[in-house]
Amino acid sequence: MSNELPNIPPLFNALSIWMCGMLFIYFLPRRKHFTPAAFSITACAFLIAEFLLMWATTAFDGMAFNLVMLAFALLTLVPFLLLSQANLANCLTYCAYSFIFGSFVVSLIWQICIYLEAIFPFWRKPLLQLLIFIFFFSVFYTVLYLLERQHQVQLQEMQVSLISCAGTIFMAFLIYIVSSLSFASVELPFTVTTYADAYTLRTMVYLGGFGLLYSQHALQCESFIGLERDTLQSMLNLQYENFKLSQESVDMVNQKYHDLKHQISLLRNEFDSSTQLSHLDQLEQDIRIYETQNKTGNRFLDTILMTKSVHCQNAGIKLTCVANGHALDFMDVMDLSSLFGNALDNAIEAASQLEDPEQRLIRLSVSYQKGFLCIWIENRCRETLTIAKGIPFTSKKDTRYHGFGVKSIYKTAEKYGGTASVHAENGWFELRVLIPREIRER
Repeated sequence: MSNELPNIPPLFNALSIWMCGMLFIYFLPRRKHFTPAAFSITACAFLIAEFLLMWATTAFDGMAFNLVMLAFALLTLVPFLLLSQANLANCLTYCAYSFIFGSFVVSLIWQICIYLEAIFPFWRKPLLQLLIFIFFFSVFYTVLYLLERQHQVQLQEMQVSLISCAGTIFMAFLIYIVSSLSFASVELPFTVTTYADAYTLRTMVYLGGFGLLYSQHALQCESFIGLERDTLQSMLNLQYENFKLSQESVDMVNQKYHDLKHQISLLRNEFDSSTQLSHLDQLEQDIRIYETQNKTGNRFLDTILMTKSVHCQNAGIKLTCVANGHALDFMDVMDLSSLFGNALDNAIEAASQLEDPEQRLIRLSVSYQKGFLCIWIENRCRETLTIAKGIPFTSKKDTRYHGFGVKSIYKTAEKYGGTASVHAENGWFELRVLIPREIRER
């Protein structure tokens, strides 16, 4: 095959794949110890390294060139591992996307440059080539940025499975091999005999690969959204079912409590033994929690607080509550169950992990202030607790269902036109919910 056309400049090749990689890294959760300056310096250092590798191996062809591209792909993977907090499967997957997407963009732009040079010879000047690349890079990567911005939440939270990762890498490998066949030998199947046709074939293969991999990526994101929606709905239904069971139990216990209280009073008058009286004192102490239960003015909130108070007592947690339950009358029962159930469950779990019993504290406040329903829940937590994208970081190995409770709270607040926020500092975790009350009264 005669060398009729120049090859893609190594700087453009390296820059295109690097830009695509940085775009994905931008949306992935990043490591906190990298300041913006350190992040930029590290990213630029990898761009220089990738360019030097491509520049130093410009004359390579055949198997040597393919080995260079393998080394280039591994070098592209390193920034994902170093700059982002994504696991290995996610890093490998998005690195494969970056390699194919970036190769498609630079191949297509080079095809455009070749076409323009054939019609307008003065376009062959290096400066004009650079301007063309800058223009088309800006267009393509702006479009890709807008497409990926729709999946920002999924890129932050989605965990790619090992099977899906292996499938993506295999597809990217096949796309690269098919796109490079004509540059290896004209004797192989699906090859062409001129460089012009080889460039066209490569661009078309990368176009198909881009469409295939991006469709897979979009499908993964949509599946994650569906799973998250179904999980949140299941949690909401479960919370509501638990609430209904708790309501029935509390009503029954309240009836039994009042009967038992009168029976203990009658028994005291009949017993003289100090031992028997001490047993009655203990029995009275055990049921005293029902006498001190919260009476907020909202029957549903009272039920939730009653149930969680029992959990707190069993875990040695002190729960204090100052709540105007009437301010919650406009909210649906399922939303109340989801919001307070998830919030108190998270608070109880965090407080119960503390070794010092004196530190196990939860405070709850519900009030109506200046046209807003204000819900504030505060609990003691580990000093090292951090918040990432509005979700408390977990040390659990299985993170698939982590954060759904907090997400459910956010969605409940949004449903009523309000906002929710979380904050952790100095061993305290705070959840604040603000809902404009006037909107619901219109």
